[in-house]
Amino acid sequence: MSTASDIKGYLSQYLTHKECFDLAKICFKFWKVRYHNMDCLIRLIRSIGWLASTSGRSVQYNVDYFTTIQDYMKMDSINIWVYDKLHKKRRKVTLRVSSDNRDNKKTEVSTFVNFIHQKVAYIAMKVLKTMLYMKAPVYTVYDNFLTLPYLALK
Repeated sequence: MSTASDIKGYLSQYLTHKECFDLAKICFKFWKVRYHNMDCLIRLIRSIGWLASTSGRSVQYNVDYFTTIQDYMKMDSINIWVYDKLHKKRRKVTLRVSSDNRDNKKTEVSTFVNFIHQKVAYIAMKVLKTMLYMKAPVYTVYDNFLTLPYLALK
């Protein structure tokens, strides 16, 4: 569904709503046929995350530079009353706060994605380290590595 939604966001001027969903289905069929072993790896890593969560543990990913700890908790809704100065009346506001209960489903779904993000960040850090060692200019476009253009030229 999210893939079809992304396709629709980019190609809605060229494709109908149904064509976007059909294209997403084709993409996933191609993925399963061409990279069927990758699907097994994804399910394995997701299962490890689920197992850790249902065992009452956080999921930890380790690389040379840092450790990522994933520990999703279920959110509870609480209501509080606040005074609205603009409308001069009390209003009920619902807040979502973390509970003490682990969210096993969210942990399972996000484990592989977080695993990949950490590996990509690690690769980016190794590349940066090598480039700095070589005193080569670097212009990064990765999420967590922001470089101003004029600094890349130094």
